[in-house]
Amino acid sequence: RQAAGILYGSFTLSNEMEESAFEYAVDGIRYCAYDGDNTPAGATPNTSCAPLVPFEMNCNWAELFGTAASTPLDATPLGGGESSAQLGGPNLTLLEGMGFESVGAFNAYVVASSPPGYDNDGYYPCRMAAKLVLIAILAMMMAGEGFSLSGPPAQLLVVAKQAAADVLSIISRVPAIDSFS
Repeated sequence: RQAAGILYGSFTLSNEMEESAFEYAVDGIRYCAYDGDNTPAGATPNTSCAPLVPFEMNCNWAELFGTAASTPLDATPLGGGESSAQLGGPNLTLLEGMGFESVGAFNAYVVASSPPGYDNDGYYPCRMAAKLVLIAILAMMMAGEGFSLSGPPAQLLVVAKQAAADVLSIISRVPAIDSFS
């Protein structure tokens, strides 16, 4: 059951990330990524990213960029070297390197740029977050474990009930010999 839950959650999240994706370019800067995993790899003026591919913003990346907005750019894959210089210098934050001064401006941009068929009001976080899938699966596993561990105590209650019935039958028994006569 857990495998089915993990597969369902993974495919649902993957589909949402594809539905929310758009090519990310701001103010004449094209952001590039590694082919295959869409990990940001740098930025270039509006020219080809070759041998890299254009970076595609999606609900998952937007959440990361919005959350880590104040991280120094040089501590990220976008920072350092020629890319850092093209984005405005070495002392930028991640959000500034992505072309925005504030999280609000970034949010407005990703909401306005999101594909027309994608209907998540705030664009991020993704409706189906991986962390929520894992929490739900772990909750089901813990509930199953709890139910399985409830058997032995219930069994002890049955034994105790039988012992109590024996004790009560002895207490309530009328003796055959009348000790007061």
